[in-house]
Amino acid sequence: MKKIYYLIAVLCLLNFGDYITTVLALSNGAVESNAIARHFVNNGNLHWFKLIGIGLVSTYLIWRAKTNEKGQLRIAKLLKWANVAYGLVVVINITTYNICRL
Repeated sequence: MKKIYYLIAVLCLLNFGDYITTVLALSNGAVESNAIARHFVNNGNLHWFKLIGIGLVSTYLIWRAKTNEKGQLRIAKLLKWANVAYGLVVVINITTYNICRL
């Protein structure tokens, strides 16, 4: 279970990085490409979307990982790929922010 908690902590940090880099990019003229997130951006509630979303996902994944060992292995694999994906999102956001600043 320690591995699951570690991977969820990394996912939370990457989501925070996504939030910060998204806000920075938006403040420099970028446009949110995710339609669901764009709705929350337009209403000024992106922070709630991120907090509640990652909270619910984390809670669900912890609950599922506790059910059995096979579930833990699958969730660990899912979290690894989710962390890779969010890492790429943060890199893309940083790139977008730097391009918009030019």
